[in-house]
Order: sequence, then C-alpha cells, then structure tokens
Amino acid sequence: MSCGLWDEKRDEDLIAQLNLEIKEATEYADRAPFPKPEDTLLHVYAENEGGV
Repeated sequence: MSCGLWDEKRDEDLIAQLNLEIKEATEYADRAPFPKPEDTLLHVYAENEGGV
C-alpha cells in the first residue's frame, strides 16, 4: 500500500469477492448429494496397464 500498488478500496473489493466465492462454494457443497460408499475408493490407486 505504501508503494501505491494497492489501496484500501482494492483490499475491500478483494475481501468481498473472496467472501462471495466462499459463500457460493459452501452453498454448493451443502446442496451436493453424499457420494455412494463404493465411490470412496475411486481414483485412489493408479491402474497399471500391464494388469499388475
């Protein structure tokens, strides 16, 4: 801020934008259905092409 590259208004705008993104992400996650139990192991282990 002392260099003039940032000011209080930009800081307030950034905080407001971040709060909005967090709120939207939280609401989305709250509305999302729970995963099926069998899906908990998806993408955990790499699959070998050779079958080993």
